[in-house]
Amino acid sequence: MKTQRKGIYTTIRTSGETGKRRSHLSLCVNIKLILYILYISQSFGLAQSTATISQYHFCHRTHDIPAYAPFTEQSAVGFMFRNDFCVPELMYKSLELHLLHDGNVFHLRTSHDGYARFGEVRVDAGYGRRFGQHLSISLTGTYIARHAGHYRSRHSFTIDVSAYCQITPKWGVAVGLFNPIRMRYGITGQEIIPMGFSLDILHRRDEKLLFFLQARKELPGGFDTGIGLCYQPSKYLILNGNCSLRHIGIGICVPWHRLLISIQSEWHYRISFSNAVTAHYLFNL
Repeated sequence: MKTQRKGIYTTIRTSGETGKRRSHLSLCVNIKLILYILYISQSFGLAQSTATISQYHFCHRTHDIPAYAPFTEQSAVGFMFRNDFCVPELMYKSLELHLLHDGNVFHLRTSHDGYARFGEVRVDAGYGRRFGQHLSISLTGTYIARHAGHYRSRHSFTIDVSAYCQITPKWGVAVGLFNPIRMRYGITGQEIIPMGFSLDILHRRDEKLLFFLQARKELPGGFDTGIGLCYQPSKYLILNGNCSLRHIGIGICVPWHRLLISIQSEWHYRISFSNAVTAHYLFNL
């Protein structure tokens, strides 16, 4: 569930045949990558993997709902590279660290969305705590800096809060609220940072299969909701798929020892493909 970017749809529509060629090339590259990862996982027999399907899902959702982090059971460091709509200038890069100790989580993330002349830098720092076996709560502070060529950068600060409740061993519910204090871009700016609300409902059918329902609303902005699943046919392979009002996506992950390496591709119905590569390393303090 990603934030829409103003002006993107107009830019993409004018790309014509170039955009179509990029989409077709992106699809071919993604298929080749998936087949290659399948071959590697089968060839090396990564049987010493320690990651579970729940850890995989939690690691990939801490971006929107940091309260997942205490339930990963381990500390983690990771990165993401994502290209939106096959446009070179729309590149997202992030590096994150979650330190877990005795039910407490300290997390830090730095990211850049855009390119050298225009983009947005974010630095997130927060704290989360697990209360017993069923509940975790997280509070995060976010610094935002927007830059656009020779114009003056705009600096902002806001917070987000999130919570996760493991209702039963098989059912869980997570909520996240970004910018509830309705801060603006820049000290004297008029544009309000979008306030976002996220909701996840999880059902773990067994150790190999997890279903989820996700919803996201932004103010101002749009609404998106969808369903998905994660399937782990073996301890060295995790497959996932999702479908929402805006896009459909597939992904594959190879857990190697404590390392989770995955690629994800999403087709946005009105635009083009978005592709991401992520990696997380799990460790104990």
